[in-house]
Amino acid sequence: MKYEKKQRPIIGVITAIANSIEQRKILSGIIEQAQLYNMDTAVFSNIYNSNQPEHKIEAENKIYDLALSDELDALIIISESFVNTELRKNLRNIIIRQLHLPVVVAGTAVEEFSLPGVRFINTSDVRDIEDIATHLIEEHNFRSIDILTGFPELEVSHLRVEGYRNALESHGIPFDESRVHYGTFWMESGEELAEKYISGELPFPEAVICTNDYMAYGMLDKFMDSGIAVPEKISVTGYEDVQQRIFYSPLLTTYQRNRAETGRRAVKIVYNRLNGKKEEFLPPPSGKLIHGESCPCRCRPEQINEELKAARLKNYYESLNLFSQMEPQLTECHNLEEFIGIAGEYQFLVRYVQNIFLCLSENWCDTDNKTESSIITFRSIMPWLDNTPVTADKYQISRIFSLSSEPAVYYFNPLFYGTEMFGYLVLKYDTPDTYDDAYRNWIKSVSNGLAFMRMKNDIKYLMECRNLSEQYDSITGLYSSKSFEKAVNYSAEKNRQIILILMKTNITSPENSLDSYSSAVSISKEIAEALKLLYHGGKSCHCGKIDRNLYAFSAAGDFADNFDRLLTERLIALMIHKTSCVREYGLNSFQCAGMMMSAEEFEYETASEKLMNEIRAAAAEYAEKNKQQNFEKFSKCRDEIYLNPAGISDPEIISRDFCFSTGHFRHLYKSFFEVSFHQDCILSRMTLAKYLLCSVSMDISTVSEKCGYEDPKYFTRLFHQNIGYTPVKYRELF
Repeated sequence: MKYEKKQRPIIGVITAIANSIEQRKILSGIIEQAQLYNMDTAVFSNIYNSNQPEHKIEAENKIYDLALSDELDALIIISESFVNTELRKNLRNIIIRQLHLPVVVAGTAVEEFSLPGVRFINTSDVRDIEDIATHLIEEHNFRSIDILTGFPELEVSHLRVEGYRNALESHGIPFDESRVHYGTFWMESGEELAEKYISGELPFPEAVICTNDYMAYGMLDKFMDSGIAVPEKISVTGYEDVQQRIFYSPLLTTYQRNRAETGRRAVKIVYNRLNGKKEEFLPPPSGKLIHGESCPCRCRPEQINEELKAARLKNYYESLNLFSQMEPQLTECHNLEEFIGIAGEYQFLVRYVQNIFLCLSENWCDTDNKTESSIITFRSIMPWLDNTPVTADKYQISRIFSLSSEPAVYYFNPLFYGTEMFGYLVLKYDTPDTYDDAYRNWIKSVSNGLAFMRMKNDIKYLMECRNLSEQYDSITGLYSSKSFEKAVNYSAEKNRQIILILMKTNITSPENSLDSYSSAVSISKEIAEALKLLYHGGKSCHCGKIDRNLYAFSAAGDFADNFDRLLTERLIALMIHKTSCVREYGLNSFQCAGMMMSAEEFEYETASEKLMNEIRAAAAEYAEKNKQQNFEKFSKCRDEIYLNPAGISDPEIISRDFCFSTGHFRHLYKSFFEVSFHQDCILSRMTLAKYLLCSVSMDISTVSEKCGYEDPKYFTRLFHQNIGYTPVKYRELF
């Protein structure tokens, strides 16, 4: 699977429950227009869109962090989809950070999204309702017309009344405030108003305009239950066309807002801004009346046929998902490869999708790590496609897009369980299409399956702790001391050279000083992963946990000169940037020592003792230095430099915190660490580069940028000067 650099501009779309009919209509217009302009569309959407901030599914809204990707060229926000005020506030912060891009809000103006340079576009509530009222007046000669609108405190409720009033007055019909009724935009409002007509509290009008379909459905149900004939006794119209009218009788006459055109215009605005073109002013797009049988109109058979087809298709996929054995099979999986095979087998449950990518955080299965990693592993789950995993920064969304030679739409949906985020799924469609409601069950099954698999791994570790294996360490799965020695000696019999590396951790703390057992287990697992990543080029590589805080690595084969030094330095880079050991306990909390010798001369006990003596000497030297004044403070400063190598490296700024002159700060730094402050800053960046080059799938330019160098050529020269290899050659070594 070949992932290339970004090929086309990318429009990011921020929405909620993208499968809802209103969002789907806007998205269809966005996608269609973006494809005409040769632009990709990335849609970031939650699944449930809870209006309860304290709810357990709030983790799903972490998906919107992806909208901070610097690969996006523009943002479109579908405003009406967000019902949670706290979420709107969080999205506002994301938009603020992306205001250097063209930003368009499609839908009702929302206070949280009203920011400098943000353009709002929408259909016209006033004109749409005016069209409905005009139809009733001109086509059916009605004069007695009531209107049921929404909450009186909402501006949109009054805008829709304004359209109703305009139509009446333009036809010489007096506006009567008593004919305006306020509701909740939900079905009970229609039921309550219908009851008032039926009871005689209000006189029957010739027609009622309900300013959304749901209130109209409530009214139709109440009239049918009471034996009131529609439209013979009273006509009822809806608004917004939520495409559920085939479930009610009589068939509702409603109005379809032109949301697709709203989406198309949003993209046109973005395109013009990106290309420096003058923005064309256009009036809000007009919608159209959808004829039914709740007014004297006759419905159109082709329209009903399309709605019935859509309903049958939806019912078909819902049935497939309901009776699918996908979830129980996923919960029985023991590893990720098996899991992907099952998910791929059931990909057909996601309607018309062209590709599905499983994107998991680097630490998704670690129950002790509550911080979501920024490193993601992408892979397609489609059985007929290449499923090779590729690792990258989670914001590098174009890595997936580059697989397609033509523009497409990609839906990013969260994978989470409770309060923890595992990563996300990406659905690819080549046409202006959207997933449907049944997909919510599909992705829920995937999330639950991942949660079960992670839980089983934890249970496995607990069981291993109770029944210790003689061959493997129960926590990390690494060779135990005796097994490691046996494996290394066996390798020495079969190969020319042996490399042995020992690493002692917890040097700066007493033996039992780790904060908790769970913390110790978490760090042990991380170190084990670092050792496993260290090198795969030898004929035989082994990793072991020799003692509580002593780890070992060996490789056998034919090696270049000083390769033991390169491996030891690489292990240090992995410890700094892959494990939490340094973040919690500092650079001086571990010591490494390595050696390379011919297999004929190799004797495990002698070699191990020699390396341990080196580690003890380094630890003793640290202990002596730690007695010196200011050493601990300087050590913390050095920790920060290595953990954040692209951060502040100006000695004048740092020395102020020490209340030293810059010269005195430099002098003490070199006396403590035997390297100048300036050179150590360079080495910290080179350490990060060594980690990125062999642990993450990044091109050299990106690695250079991550290390704080804008010029890749300068970075390459500096890397060669300090490491002895070019970045490309260094990557090839491992």
